[in-house]
Amino acid sequence: MDRQYLDSLTKPSIDEHYNFTDCANLTAMVDKAYNIFASYSLIEPTGMCPCDICFHDPLINDWASYSDINAIPDEVLQRYFSSEISDESIVQQQMRALLPRIISSFVQGKEFGILGRYGAFNHCQFANNHFWLESEKQFMQDFALTYFDLYINHSKGWTKFSEFEGAIDIITMFYMAGLNIQPLLELWMSSLDKLLACLYLALIVRMDMEDSRFYSIFTEDDPAYSVLINTWLNTNAETITNALIKATLQPDFTKLNHGDKLCITEGLNYFQNLSNISLRD
Repeated sequence: MDRQYLDSLTKPSIDEHYNFTDCANLTAMVDKAYNIFASYSLIEPTGMCPCDICFHDPLINDWASYSDINAIPDEVLQRYFSSEISDESIVQQQMRALLPRIISSFVQGKEFGILGRYGAFNHCQFANNHFWLESEKQFMQDFALTYFDLYINHSKGWTKFSEFEGAIDIITMFYMAGLNIQPLLELWMSSLDKLLACLYLALIVRMDMEDSRFYSIFTEDDPAYSVLINTWLNTNAETITNALIKATLQPDFTKLNHGDKLCITEGLNYFQNLSNISLRD
């Protein structure tokens, strides 16, 4: 890893488009996270590579001294999540202590590390039944559903929709973290009366298709994820088609910019064809 590049990552990125601190449901989840994980503390060693390029002195010396995770400077967390992992089991232990801080930052639209939100949650690996308590995993499932519900139904950024991260990327992030994404996919389908939820589905066609099939670079080593999403899209093609047709008739559709209208049209054409293929089969 390039030292100069790592040193340039002094502070986490912040995107106000993803700042949901005004949402009572999410702030309540943040408070709950601090209660659930209050008994955990940072430990030594850090679990990260201690070389002078990664998580090196004096960062290592100060690490376990942070009794209050909110006192950890953003720059230190940025370096931590940008470093190579040397021991995954230790990093998972660190995440139990860090999770409230990560969730709080996430709700503020703040990201740590080279991979941002993907990297931080990916360190958790909630599918590890040996490590996480059922109550802790259930909390994260509830958080994921609460966040995703807000994400696909809020009204921020409509006029710049195509510039922002798609809802499928949030699904991918929680999948990489080891959470069950089926409830999120079901929520998405039940929200297709909302224009934004339809826009995010159409964006998959524009941004995440390779040879007419869903593909994510973040999960290229896990082909089961692409199979899961493609199966979901194929199974629901007719429902999605009908939803996109209705979306074009909504009054708010006229408020979208040309690029976003085109995005929905492209999505509609794709799912209409997919639906026709399914009917023939």
